[in-house]
Amino acid sequence: MVLPQQNPLSLSAIFFLLEDTDFQFLQHWIKVCSFWYLVLVVYQNNTVLCCTLYYFLYLQKHFQLYN
Repeated sequence: MVLPQQNPLSLSAIFFLLEDTDFQFLQHWIKVCSFWYLVLVVYQNNTVLCCTLYYFLYLQKHFQLYN
């Protein structure tokens, strides 16, 4: 399977945010979104999409309750 061509500028921006951002919430979302993007590109599975949605909803509730 051929992966789509990555834009080096966007990848650089992601790594810059991961290294230089003080907000743990933003760092967490960048990591989660990057991980699920790779999963979706590799597997392209509707089940993964459903699980991702439930995971995001869970995290949103979790952060609302404890922040």
